[in-house]
Amino acid sequence: MDDKNFDEKSANDWINLIESQPISKRDEDIYPRINNWIIENGLKRILDLGCGQGICYSKLDLSKTDYSGVDPSEVLVNRAKEINSNCTDKFFIGNVYSLPFDSGSFDGVFSIAVWHLLENLEKASQQLASVLQNNGRFLIVLASRKHFDDWTAAYQSIENNDPQFIGKNNNGEVQDVIYLYSDSDLKEVLLKYNLEVSSIDRIRIWTVLEGFKKF
Repeated sequence: MDDKNFDEKSANDWINLIESQPISKRDEDIYPRINNWIIENGLKRILDLGCGQGICYSKLDLSKTDYSGVDPSEVLVNRAKEINSNCTDKFFIGNVYSLPFDSGSFDGVFSIAVWHLLENLEKASQQLASVLQNNGRFLIVLASRKHFDDWTAAYQSIENNDPQFIGKNNNGEVQDVIYLYSDSDLKEVLLKYNLEVSSIDRIRIWTVLEGFKKF
């Protein structure tokens, strides 16, 4: 799996993984963090960038917020619509490199476990800036470079091309392509598109970036 190859098998594997764990560690830390972020910033229209099968729609308090979710996988978007059958118009097919929304459509964008799959941070940052309103807020949860050993332990072997590593199985087949970006690299690229990081935190093996669009 990488930012160019999320095929049907990968999508179904992801569905099975997430839905086999109705309660996960994310319920203890990541989802509450996003809830607080929505409330503290008074966000009215938010985008879930890389929404998968729409788990966040049921995990977050969206009573005062208009939610949209976007994902490149048709399989996952269809599953999101199946799970959330009363709000199928909330989920869209789209790639982080080419988002299907007008400029300034959202006052908040969050993304969980997507940005460490991206080879082209420049293009993703440009798209994030495009759909975000001036002074709009963003929150990105991605693999922490400080937990390299944890992220690579799941594979039988790895090919390390810092910041990228390629995880392989017993047969030498590629399972995942992951980018463990440094905090400074992430901040630098985002800032090129007027996206300023205001805080960097750690949750378990994740890095959490919060920030806003300057103008």
